Parts: sequence; C-alpha cells; structure tokens
Amino acid sequence: AGGTHATMEGEGSRGMFSRRLDGAAAKLDLEVAKLPLYMQSPGFLTDFSSPEFDDAVAAAAALKIKLIICDTLGYFFVGEENSAKDFKNLVVRPLKEAARRHGVAFLVIHHFGKPSETRSDQHKTRGTSAMFGDFDLFLRLERDKTDPAMRILYFDKIKDAPEREPLLLRFDKESGVFTEELVADVESRRLDEKAAQEAAKVAEATRKILSLITIHPGITTNEVASEVGVRKQIALKALDRLSVEGRVIQQRDGKKLGWHRSTTPSQRARAEELAKEGAEVPVPGGSR
Repeated sequence: AGGTHATMEGEGSRGMFSRRLDGAAAKLDLEVAKLPLYMQSPGFLTDFSSPEFDDAVAAAAALKIKLIICDTLGYFFVGEENSAKDFKNLVVRPLKEAARRHGVAFLVIHHFGKPSETRSDQHKTRGTSAMFGDFDLFLRLERDKTDPAMRILYFDKIKDAPEREPLLLRFDKESGVFTEELVADVESRRLDEKAAQEAAKVAEATRKILSLITIHPGITTNEVASEVGVRKQIALKALDRLSVEGRVIQQRDGKKLGWHRSTTPSQRARAEELAKEGAEVPVPGGSR
C-alpha cells in the first residue's frame, strides 16, 4: 500500500506501543492486522551509517514500505550530537543516500534540550543547530502549559510545501489518539503561556529579592538581577511590586542608588515626605 510504513523503536516500551496501537485502532474503528504498519525485529538497532541499517532499509523497500520512523535519534547515531560535522556525516548523508537508493523517506524523532530562557522555537531541540538546516521537514510537538490534555504541533520548516499554521491537538492517553481542535487560537495560547511563565518568575524573584535586600542593604538593581540570576526586566518588575507594597525603597548613597528595606510605617512615611520636599530620596518605583 502507498501508505505503508515501518517503525524502528529504540526507546519506550514495545508492549505500551502495542496497547496504544490497539486503543487507537479501536477508537478509529480500524483493524490492527490490516494496518500498513511494520516494526523491526526485537533487539535490532544499528547506526544510520552501518551496512546493517542499509540492509534493513532495502528489506523494508522490498515490502513496499515508503516511510521509516526512527525512535529516537540517539539509538541510531554514534557521533557527538553537538557536532555539525558528525551530524551531517553520520545522519544526514546516510539517510539521504538510503532514501535515494531505496525510495524510502525517514522520520527521525528527537528530544528537546534542557529548558532555557535563551532558547525558543526550533532552538529548543537538543544538539547541533545544523539539524534544522539539514532536514527537509522539522516538526515540534509541545505540551500546552495551560491544559495538560492539549498539545501544539508546530511546523517549523517545510522545504517543499507551503508554510502551515500550528495545530492544536487534544491527546487521549487511554486511546493514544490525537484529535485536532476545530477552533484553535494557538498564538493566543502562546501569549497566555508566556504571561503565566513571566508572572511565576516575577513572584519567585520577589521572594528572593526581599531576602537579598535584607542581607545586603544598598544593593543596586543590576546587582539584584545578577545575584538572583534573572533578567533585569524581571528584577525591575519584582522591585516595582515590592515598592508599590511599601516593603522596599531606593536611596542614594553618594553616587550609588541602592535598595533598602522599608520595614515600618514611619520609615515609609518619612521617605514619602522627603520625596515630596524634593530631597535626594527617590520614591518607590523611581529612577534606576
């Protein structure tokens, strides 16, 4: 059949995969035995660049298999994943050559790297950035932070077809079925998620900053951001919150503008009084 495909499963439980397949087939009213799906023999895993892998692809092509799913990259790749040279020589070239020789396409599954504020979109993928440039298709499936049952499928790169908007999918763990949501405002959900993440960072930073100012009175905004380990923007939002609540004030000591605890109503009243009189004591939320 034109849609016949094979899965080379290196990661996960074969039994779990079988149960999920049975559940999905039942949900979709399909017969598993009639599905155009093959799996490799138990225990067979080899590198993309090995003769054994090419033999396996040739055998798959003889069965009219058109797509081979490799789960996951690390089980088929012996090189350094952060090396663009290793990735090209041990992954891209062997797969492109096998595809050309046998008429088979490959879908390679890979993991995200460690969460980082500096990584977004395709850059969340672990390993060399050459992956994005070398593959013809680059998909990214992420959990929706606002709803544990939802996933968002991003089409970061489609080389030979028009660009597509992300898909919002509902995932049923019991059946293993993804269902596309008909009304999907993915961009709005992303903005809501980012706002929630930033609010959580500000709340956490606020707690740490209050303790820091107690221990180090006179500390500057830049020093606060550095010590707490957050972007200056997050530190400013946390300091503004503390200022509005009357828990900290800024005072100038010579040329240095630092933060201090404002622990009593009389101290806060005095600071406000001096500010109104034009004294060298900035009011909360003043210049940085």
